[in-house]
Amino acid sequence: MHHPVNLSEYHPRPYPVREGDFYVAPWGNDDWDGSRNHPFSSPQRAVRAVRADKARKKEKTVCFYSGEYHVACLRFTKEDSGSASCPITYRACGDGEVIFNGGVRLRSEDFHPVSEPLRSRIHPDARDHVFQIDLTRYGLGPEDWGGLYPIGAFGTEKKYDDFVPGEDCELFMNGVRLHLSRYPSEGFLKLDAVADVGDCFEFPEQNYHFDWNDRRNHRGGAYIMDKETTRRLKTWQSLEDIWAYGYFYHDWADSSTPVSEFDLEHRTFFPEYVSRYGAKKDGLYCFYNVFDELDTPGEWYLDRKTGILILYPTADLVGADIELSLTKKSIISGTDVDWLCFEGITVQGTRADAISV
Repeated sequence: MHHPVNLSEYHPRPYPVREGDFYVAPWGNDDWDGSRNHPFSSPQRAVRAVRADKARKKEKTVCFYSGEYHVACLRFTKEDSGSASCPITYRACGDGEVIFNGGVRLRSEDFHPVSEPLRSRIHPDARDHVFQIDLTRYGLGPEDWGGLYPIGAFGTEKKYDDFVPGEDCELFMNGVRLHLSRYPSEGFLKLDAVADVGDCFEFPEQNYHFDWNDRRNHRGGAYIMDKETTRRLKTWQSLEDIWAYGYFYHDWADSSTPVSEFDLEHRTFFPEYVSRYGAKKDGLYCFYNVFDELDTPGEWYLDRKTGILILYPTADLVGADIELSLTKKSIISGTDVDWLCFEGITVQGTRADAISV
């Protein structure tokens, strides 16, 4: 699944103070003139100011005072271009780190112990270490955090009429990406057997569909769990909105799928999306987005109907840096733009490519 990225030891190099034509500061005001002592408050306003300055007879520099700026998407087009003799630069002012953030920082004081009846579903050893936060208090709604979307390089989701493309929002704590609650917490389970391989592309040979690429809405199949896994699933209070991820046939072909149904009496689960190459006995997999398995530091779960996010933190919440990525667009994007430069700016909090030019 997702491999943690540790940014806790990353220290951006300082940028020297430099005179600017326009200034931006977290404490500024977009109604001001953008001067050193009366800076704008948003990058978007600075872009408009540069664009409106038609007399580009010299190099233009926009300086950002240290701090964090919420940027869902900063778009640049041909009219934002500089020239060889008059380039345009957006840069850190030199007094500290400048961050363009497409996500939202969650305040540690907004986290509270998990309340009933959710608390009763958490493993007794984890109950006193798990906390919840209401994302709606930040003005967020379902359109912001979105649903769950497939992960893996060899998925077949695009073959289904009801597929909606997207990228999952992600949660970070102190620079480390956390993962949705899953079973097992580490490693993989192994398929006990495959009752129905589904309408897969290649394996087994007797199931090969020569017209697979032209067909849609393939039958997902039916996979058999081992007895121990089945006993574990019987302890879960809900089997809704659970996904399976794994290497169902090849150990290099990963994919994911919502689980459309469980039949615990027959140790079976039914993937909504077929595995491209089929599935086999001992194929590797895990279940994720499982609230009842939130029992390990670094796991989290989001009730996408209510906006209640539940976290098992990896460290003390007090003073922790907790961030949820939100925007679905590139923080900085450019089309047909020339002679534009960015210096000393940290870009984070997006579910898309950070920079797209």
